[in-house]
Amino acid sequence: MPVFSCRTQVNISGLDVGGMNPILNQKIEERILVWIARATKKTGEEVKRLWKAIDAVACELIKKEMIDGEELKSIIENNR
Repeated sequence: MPVFSCRTQVNISGLDVGGMNPILNQKIEERILVWIARATKKTGEEVKRLWKAIDAVACELIKKEMIDGEELKSIIENNR
């Protein structure tokens, strides 16, 4: 899963209380982008790790359209 490869703008105008310092705005934006990049990377790792279970759940949903919580848990546990 790709991590942001280019500079992305994050709209933090809602945080702009009383004309915050532009340097502070930039630091907030940079920190948010770091959090987003970390979350994107972690999500990609989790999807790769659990892909077999995700695929099994998807296949079962295609067959049945609905599964209950116990069945979901069983499918995931049997496909890790």
